[in-house]
Amino acid sequence: MPADQYGWIRQDYPKSPPTSMFIKFLDGGDRREGRYFALSCDFAGGCSARACHDSLTTWISIYSSNKIQGEDYSVKDFDQQIASGIKVLEHMLLGKPVDLSHP
Repeated sequence: MPADQYGWIRQDYPKSPPTSMFIKFLDGGDRREGRYFALSCDFAGGCSARACHDSLTTWISIYSSNKIQGEDYSVKDFDQQIASGIKVLEHMLLGKPVDLSHP
């Protein structure tokens, strides 16, 4: 599937309750070998990214839209929101690096 102008690929799951998955590949090479961010978004606009590395599971939750009001997800803000969430997690973990990407 092609990425949008912000580099994110969207897959909608319209069953009840409807959800959407967003994936952004971080490497320019082969997608089968590359790293990526994955966001799962619910019908109300809440999104989360989670990953497990070195026996530590980390995740962030962001509020991406007001779906009840008919707004779509704010895809253009995903990168900044993920970066901000990583900074908060690293602060909480006393400077331990956090990686929310998947291999």
